[in-house]
Amino acid sequence: MFHKGDYEVILCIKGPIHLAVEHKHFTLQRDDIIVLPPFTHFQGFDDSTEGVDFYWLHFFSRQQDHPFEDQIAPVINSLKDHNSDRPEIILPMFF
Repeated sequence: MFHKGDYEVILCIKGPIHLAVEHKHFTLQRDDIIVLPPFTHFQGFDDSTEGVDFYWLHFFSRQQDHPFEDQIAPVINSLKDHNSDRPEIILPMFF
C-alpha cells in the first residue's frame, strides 16, 4: 500500500500483525502502535494465523515532519528549552 500525503496510525488490539514498512519488518502485538508517514510503502510480510483486530486512522498534517533516529531524551530536552509559536509533537514510529 501507499498513502499519498496522509499519515496512518494502526493500533493493534489482537496480533500478531506482520508489516514490512519500506523493507523494515515490524510485528505488532496487543497495544502496539505504528505510525506510517506519508509516501511510505508498506505491506504484510507473513500470515497471521490466529486472526487480528486493530483500529486505524488517517490524518493530514500542515507541518513538515522531521524524522529522527536519536534517543528521545535529548529531543524532549530540546523541545522544553525551545520557545516556538508553532505547536510541535513527538510521535514515535513504533511504540
